[in-house]
Amino acid sequence: MVSFVRQFVRTLKKVLIVMVIFMFISNLASCGFNSIRYNSRMRDDKLDEIQHVLVTAITNKDEKLMKSVLSSEALNSADLQDGIQYCFELLDGNVIEIEKKGCMETGSANSRKVSKMIEGNYIITTEKGIQYYLRFEWWYVQEHEPDKLGVNVVELSGVESENSKPSLDYNRSGIYNPQWDEDYWAEHEVSN
Repeated sequence: MVSFVRQFVRTLKKVLIVMVIFMFISNLASCGFNSIRYNSRMRDDKLDEIQHVLVTAITNKDEKLMKSVLSSEALNSADLQDGIQYCFELLDGNVIEIEKKGCMETGSANSRKVSKMIEGNYIITTEKGIQYYLRFEWWYVQEHEPDKLGVNVVELSGVESENSKPSLDYNRSGIYNPQWDEDYWAEHEVSN
């Protein structure tokens, strides 16, 4: 009788394990994967919406619209007006094409806080055939530094012109202007 009970308990454990695994896989297949795809699609849609707002704001020289997507840290950057003016002056001609050039998502989690950012990268072409590179950092979750929630960095530069620039890690918030390059090189100057 004891061996029968042991055999029954072992079989019951195996059945329970199989049921738990089956329920886990069913959950992923029914809502887990769809949820991941849905959230990814929502992020892509939001990224394209932000790009549309930024390009519209720059094209129409609409400072208020441009500021509407910025993080509070970007809004409080000391050289925000310089960055806005630089963007307004740089874009030459009506936009005829915007091409997404890939987006990179990064994140971190520690001390029970999570931060997630997507970097949007676009090529903008104007009717004059001039191409511009638009890059922005959109923090859609930011528990480490809540003031960065939203669009924290915007960079607009020429693709192949006198306005093209190297991609540098400025480690600052706001809207790019050429002073950022000078500050970067002054800070990273190699002494001989």
